[in-house]
Amino acid sequence: MIGEFLAYTFMPLLFVGLYYCLTNKEKWYLLGISWSLILYSHVISAYLTILCVIIISIIYVLTDPQSIKRTIINLSKNAVLVILLSSFILVPFITDFINTGINSPNSETFGFLDTLQNIIGISLINTADSNKSIGILALFTVGWYPVKESRTKEKVMYGLGIFFLLCTSTVIPWQLFNNTIVGKILGVIQFPYRLNTYAGLFLMVTFSLIISRFIHSIANKKARVLFNIGIMIFLIISYYRSLTGLFVKIHTSQGNLLKNNIELTAFIPNDAVIKKEN
Repeated sequence: MIGEFLAYTFMPLLFVGLYYCLTNKEKWYLLGISWSLILYSHVISAYLTILCVIIISIIYVLTDPQSIKRTIINLSKNAVLVILLSSFILVPFITDFINTGINSPNSETFGFLDTLQNIIGISLINTADSNKSIGILALFTVGWYPVKESRTKEKVMYGLGIFFLLCTSTVIPWQLFNNTIVGKILGVIQFPYRLNTYAGLFLMVTFSLIISRFIHSIANKKARVLFNIGIMIFLIISYYRSLTGLFVKIHTSQGNLLKNNIELTAFIPNDAVIKKEN
């Protein structure tokens, strides 16, 4: 979990690098550097980002056929850069892990699926202690988005967010892909709620576009400033509201502190708070 959490911090850099990789020849190396950092942190997250990069690259090439040559060259250079930066991790992973009989606890493709109704309900609660929530703001974007008024890139961004959200639910019958090539490729993910990271990212980019358009549509300068302040206050309150459950859990567990480490204990109590003294 710590490795996966750490990997999330490099994902914004990865998508910035992917943008440079697809649109111009400068700063193409940001993609390789960020992917290597994700690989150092969490292998499955690196695998997921590769799938995401492939999907976005294919969509970009289809919408802009003239970019095929530039895309292939930049992606190839990034592949070489990743090998150079992370070979000391990739080589042992291939030689000592792949095809050595080590299997994940869940061998089925997406065996921990949940219904779309439950995912929406958890997101409405807006709590950060659930790994199946995309957040209430991202959910708002799902319910309302001016598709007709958007550019192609914005539509693709919104569509990817909806696509990844549906992939985390039982809307798509993933069990049908068990024992198939699709199942072998996607079964590595283990838990479908890992895709919520990407669903939330793309939907929040869309949410920012909605807010940006609304702000620029306000003619009165004072009203625009007041709206910006209101949005900032709302986002801060929403953020701390999502952490309320975690704060309560920490507060209620304060009475179950471990004693000073003066003797061996048979077991650690549930919800024990570990500090430097113990």
